Formats: sequence, C-alpha cells, structure tokens
Amino acid sequence: MKKKIMIGFLGIFLCIMILQISPIRGANFKVEDDTADLTYYNNSTQGNPGSGVHDEIDIDYVEIDGVSILVSFVAAPNNSAGYEYSFRIYWIGDDPLGNWTKGTWSNTHNQVHTRIEDGSGAEIVDEWAYDVIYPVGVGLIIPIYNTSMIPTILDPHIVAIHTQFTIAEGEQYTDNLDYATGTFPFPGFTFWITMSGLSLIIMIGLVMNKKKN
Repeated sequence: MKKKIMIGFLGIFLCIMILQISPIRGANFKVEDDTADLTYYNNSTQGNPGSGVHDEIDIDYVEIDGVSILVSFVAAPNNSAGYEYSFRIYWIGDDPLGNWTKGTWSNTHNQVHTRIEDGSGAEIVDEWAYDVIYPVGVGLIIPIYNTSMIPTILDPHIVAIHTQFTIAEGEQYTDNLDYATGTFPFPGFTFWITMSGLSLIIMIGLVMNKKKN
C-alpha cells in the first residue's frame, strides 16, 4: 500500500514538473477589454464620455489564432479622416530591438511591420507589408508574418492596442488595451518546485531500493 502511495506522489510531482515546461493553453490567445471606457481629451481637460460614444474605437477584445490577429470593437471600425488604429506585440521580451510585430490602420496608413532577431540580437527578419489589414464586421484582421520564427505566438509577452479619433487639434477620443504576462508569486518559484520534485523522486527511489534489499 505504501509503495502505491509513493508511486502516486511520484506521478503528481512529475506532472507538476512537466507542466512547467509545457503549460496547457487554449487554442487561441485572447484578452478582453472593458467597454465604454474611452477617454475624451479637450486640451487640458479629460474624462470618460460613457457608453454609446464612438463605439467604433471602443476595443472589445484582441485574439491571436497563430496566423492572424483579430481586434474586435463595439461597432465597426472606421478609417475615415481623424481615425487611427495601431498595435504593437512583443513576442519575446519587451526590448524595442527584440522580436515584435506592429502596425497601423487609418485612411492614410495600412501596414504591418515585423522584426525577428536571434539570441545574439542579430537581425533575421525586418519586413514591412502594406495594404494587408482589413475590416470584417466589427473587427480588424491583421495577418502575422514569419510565424514559424515566433515560438511564443500564442503566448505574447506584451500586447498594446491603441485607437484614436481626433476631432480637432487638442480634442480627441482614445481607447487602450494593454496586456503583459504575469510572473510567479515570488522569485525562484519554478526552481524550488523543480528541486523539490527531484528530491522526492530520489528519496522514493532510495526507499524502494532499500525495501527490495
């Protein structure tokens, strides 16, 4: 009976250690944003205009499926004069010289810029793509390029979406979605879980070996 219990503990710790290496994730990466949270700026004053005001720039959520990025809004996005939708995603780290994809959609810009570098910081890809972002319903579809070089495509480090409608100089409405990956509750968490698991495995092995002898 004790042998079965020890084998059970061994299995549990092995599962914990494996989960550290291969975390279980959903098929897509998705982050929701509060709606009716626009900020209205009029020179030195600012405030929240409330719901139903410029829903076309009010971000609902962002979703990544491994091939493209979908940014969804409360109402259909608008690329008329004064509107601008921009994004930046850091795939690995948050260094502006690191690996990222960024882009803009407006009446004057429709572009996606991707940069990928190796572990030493040397550039592998620095590519611009134009006229590739397009609206579908209440969302914007943004293609991701060089996906095979982005191992964290469903686990980005930082996602920043910014929308803006400018009425006149000094008067505008904006919305932002900002996401950054969290960390374990205290430094060294993963290390100590791993060491505890290895120690338990060794102890169980020694006990079982001793009983055989």
